Amino acid sequence: MKYLSLIICALISFQLSAQNAVDKYFSNHLDNEKATVVQVSGKLFQYAAAIVPDEMESDEEFPVKDAKDFLSNITSFTLIKVEALENSQAEYKRGLNSLGDEFEELVRIRDKDNKVSILINETDDMIHEIVALVTTDNEFVVAALTGEMRLDQIQDIVSKIQSDDIQSMIEGADVELGDMKVFPNPATSNAQLIVEIPEKMIGGSMTIFDLSGNQVQTMDATNNRTEISTDGLAAGQYVVEINKAGVTLKKKFIVVD
Repeated sequence: MKYLSLIICALISFQLSAQNAVDKYFSNHLDNEKATVVQVSGKLFQYAAAIVPDEMESDEEFPVKDAKDFLSNITSFTLIKVEALENSQAEYKRGLNSLGDEFEELVRIRDKDNKVSILINETDDMIHEIVALVTTDNEFVVAALTGEMRLDQIQDIVSKIQSDDIQSMIEGADVELGDMKVFPNPATSNAQLIVEIPEKMIGGSMTIFDLSGNQVQTMDATNNRTEISTDGLAAGQYVVEINKAGVTLKKKFIVVD
């Protein structure tokens, strides 16, 4: 615990130099008197990695697999929390629309007016940036972490979001980010696409959208493995979405000729 406290105190005392999604799309909040802003440079994460002792790898207070490796590959972190924001829901929607072309939304959790969305920028199974958008009542939070990360590592990060309300929503959903799989990807036309979902999402509705948001197919998720025919799907990118009890999981896939 003492090492974690040391690292956190060091991190929040330095400023960020690299641009990430928060700087790019939410810089209008940086000068807001009602906003709390945390910006951390990559050099500070490297410093943190250097002082992490080996025994910290299993410390429950720092629940990230391969902590040294994880920290040394982070290049920036930015968080903005705006309280007493009258249009927090609108800001959340604006954020999703702004990030839509660059990021893939992995999971969305809804509880009345509270929402959490986790999005990633990923290539070849390596995550370059993870963005969290949160709205609870009249509060809006956006955070971005950049670097080279694995999915199992960011799952641990998500589980440690500090807001009690947000954390309870995530824990209540009890769905891990890597639990939804779509393969083969890319898929050929006139083939069978396999969609695997977590047990907790069985009984939900499954929908395929094209990148314009048009609904292409819909079906019930009656078990954790569903076969979908790509017959009739034009070559291009699609999103398969599973919804149940306020939780949404999404995966992109590609159909080729």
